[in-house]
Amino acid sequence: MLKRQNLNYTGRPRNNERGAALITALLISTLLLSAGGVLILTTSMSTTNTADSAAEMQAYYAAEAGLQRTLNVIRSHDIPAGTMPAGESKLKLADIIRNPTLANWIPFDGPVISGANTTLVSTNAFSVMVTDPDDQNPIVALRKINTVPNYQPTRAVVQLTGYGPRRAKKVLNMIVLRSGLNGFQVPATITLRGSDANPPPPVTFDTGDSNSVLYTGNDAAGGAGVSAFAVTAPDVTPTLAGIQKPASQIQGSPVSVLGPTSPIPGVPPTPTPDWLQTADNARQFLSDLKDDATGD
Repeated sequence: MLKRQNLNYTGRPRNNERGAALITALLISTLLLSAGGVLILTTSMSTTNTADSAAEMQAYYAAEAGLQRTLNVIRSHDIPAGTMPAGESKLKLADIIRNPTLANWIPFDGPVISGANTTLVSTNAFSVMVTDPDDQNPIVALRKINTVPNYQPTRAVVQLTGYGPRRAKKVLNMIVLRSGLNGFQVPATITLRGSDANPPPPVTFDTGDSNSVLYTGNDAAGGAGVSAFAVTAPDVTPTLAGIQKPASQIQGSPVSVLGPTSPIPGVPPTPTPDWLQTADNARQFLSDLKDDATGD
C-alpha cells in the first residue's frame, strides 16, 4: 500500500529560536559601538598628546629665549642704563652671583609661577636662577661671595625654566666659566708663588731698567684688571724693592699679595687660586688642562 508523504514537514519545531536575529544584531551593534568608542578615545588622546607636545615645545622655546637673554646680561649686552655697578665697564661673574635672578637687568613682567618671578616671552614666560657651585654654604651670610674680599667665582650654574600653556614646564641648565681654561684664575700678569718652608728662603726680584718692556695687568677688553705682579706675603718687600721701572712702564697696581689679607698697607690682597695652594694641586691642574686640550 502506498502512503502519501507530507512534503511540508520540516523536522523539529523552531518555536524556541524566536529572537535569535535580534540577539545577533545586538551583539554586532555592541561590537561596533565598542570599536567606535575605542576610535573616539584614541583620537581624543592623540589630540591631547598633540596639544601637550605643542605646549612643551613652547615652554622649551621660552627657556631658550631666557638662556639667550641671560647670556646677553653676562656679556653686558643690552642691559638697562644705570644698572652697571659703580666703577665697572662690564659685569663680573661676581655681580651676577650677587643678583641670582638678574632682577637688576631683566624685567619681571610675567606672572609669579611657583614662587618664581617670570619674564614674558610673547604669551609664555621664563625664570632664571644663577648659583656658584663652588660656594654653597647653607648660611648665605657666610658664603665666600659675602666674606672674602675681591672673591671672583670661577664658574656659575645658570638654570632657566620655561613656562608654556597647559602648565607645561621645561628646565635648561648651563655652566658658565670665567675663562675657557677650566676656570683658570689669573692673580696677576706675573705670579710668583713663594716657598712653603718656614722660614721661607729670601726671594731675589729685579725687573731691570729696560725702556722697551711694559708691565701691565689692565684688561684690554675692558674687564677688571689685575696687578702686574702677585707674590706671597714674605716676598712683598723684596719685590717692591726690585721694581726699577718708572711708573709709566708699570700700569695699574704694581704688586698684590696672594692671600685673603695683605701685611703691607697700600698693597692689595688677591685670592690664591686653588691650583697654586699646593704642589699637588698644581700638578692636577696641569693634568686637567692637558686632558681638556687632547680630549681625553
